[in-house]
Amino acid sequence: MPKPQLFLLKARFADPSVGKQGQWYHCPHCARIEGLLSYFPELRKALDVHYVDFEKPRAVLVAMLGEAHQSCPVLITEEAAALPYMALGFRQHQTHYFLDRPETIAAYLAEVYQISQEHP
Repeated sequence: MPKPQLFLLKARFADPSVGKQGQWYHCPHCARIEGLLSYFPELRKALDVHYVDFEKPRAVLVAMLGEAHQSCPVLITEEAAALPYMALGFRQHQTHYFLDRPETIAAYLAEVYQISQEHP
């Protein structure tokens, strides 16, 4: 079975629609998942981690999930890996199953890869 794919925004990007020229930003939701990858480096071996640009369209995500689902972070997997965890809120686009909320991605990683759960 192929590894799940995790897509995160690159750590430093400009967004002229909300800031002044030269202002840099990071995505706090992606940073949250990046923190898990730092705490549990074994996750990088278990997942295919991809970093995408802030600008849309994000062609790779559009190709996999359609234009309506370009947000990051997003974890994409196949049906067999998602079915036992559908209660976490997996959604489907064609043959891809995905989670696009940091808390559900973290819960999935904890369940599947036996890392610690987030503290409530």
